Amino acid sequence: DACIELDLYVIADWHVLGEKNPLLYKEYAKDFFDKVIDHYGDIPNIIYEIANEPFSSWDDMVAYSNEMRPYIREKLPNSVILVGGDFTGKTSDLDYANIMFVPHIYGVTGDVINRIISYIQDEVPIFVTEFGVTTSVDWARANPESAAIMMPEYADRLIRFMDKYDISWTNWAVGCNPGYPLVQRGMWNNELRDDTLNPSGVYIKSIFKKTRDLSYLDNISDL
Repeated sequence: DACIELDLYVIADWHVLGEKNPLLYKEYAKDFFDKVIDHYGDIPNIIYEIANEPFSSWDDMVAYSNEMRPYIREKLPNSVILVGGDFTGKTSDLDYANIMFVPHIYGVTGDVINRIISYIQDEVPIFVTEFGVTTSVDWARANPESAAIMMPEYADRLIRFMDKYDISWTNWAVGCNPGYPLVQRGMWNNELRDDTLNPSGVYIKSIFKKTRDLSYLDNISDL
């Protein structure tokens, strides 16, 4: 509600994680989206991400999307729907209006970037709803006593890549995340001063405020 009041977008995300297969709990997903839609109706600030990281297979993701998309659109015909997946299939499998494909980018490889570019060339809109500027969450879980390692040059190139292709993005995550939250544990305040932030938070703040100089990348074409 606070985001809507501030005229910000909000992603309502059905967060599938360990099981990876969105088909396993699709009825629960429908119940979740029913509750969100019943409460917020056609408020345009709400974007619907129908599953987080549905990586069991491309076919599972397509089957799930082909069921969830019309389910949501029956109530909200003009809603923007975000569809995640492993990006190994054909964009024509999901040839619908008002959808965006969702990659999550952590320590990305050139192969992932090339697949994203191929989707853009097919005129498929992309929304990166998660990316990291430090070592991955898997590294953090394996090294719980160690601070996450910042990768600012990598993050610079990723930001420049997303800007180049007009890709929307959100950074993961504000807090309560192992290893690399933006805000230090127990330090949240509405000012988001640098002394309350982890290095990743200071970095993302500098991107939003346009105080980080990325001009050194002007003559670099690849990620």
